Amino acid sequence: NNLGLGFEKQGDFKKALEWSWRSFEHIRAHKIFPEIENWPAYHGIGANYSRLGNLDSALLFLKKAQELAKENGVQNFFGYSSDQIGNTFSKMKIYDSAIIYLKSAMDIMLQENNDFGFQEFTRDLAQAYFKMDKLDSANHYALIAFTEASRINNPLVVQDASFILSRLNEKSDIPKAFEYLKLY
Repeated sequence: NNLGLGFEKQGDFKKALEWSWRSFEHIRAHKIFPEIENWPAYHGIGANYSRLGNLDSALLFLKKAQELAKENGVQNFFGYSSDQIGNTFSKMKIYDSAIIYLKSAMDIMLQENNDFGFQEFTRDLAQAYFKMDKLDSANHYALIAFTEASRINNPLVVQDASFILSRLNEKSDIPKAFEYLKLY
């Protein structure tokens, strides 16, 4: 699972998917692990299928991951799965479902005091609203993501939120847009 996550963070989603499948097969073959141990493999497979554009398969694995998290009462895992399901629906342009899942994921991270997940999922919500051309909502959530990511020093989310904020300000406030673009 950690090797899959490492490849995922490097943007090599094919390798990440390969290692998530290896983890899944290992856990299945040895049957000594509690069922919740399958969550990272299901989640990794689903998330990387989504990143590679295999969206139907992504939803299948992500919903199984979410089901495992719910059955085992692991709220953080449930939130991470909800976020990826929301991102997948956004890629499918099924925005109503995307927003429901993304807001749910963000709320879970807030309840669980998971600052890292909260600012990442807030960024994801901003991106979905931006794709929908709901610019006020995109701005609202991008500012929250930017502020929170700056506070905990998460440069990737600062970068993503800065890009959205730059795009949102490019017609109305060129100096502000340029400042966000420099941060990006």
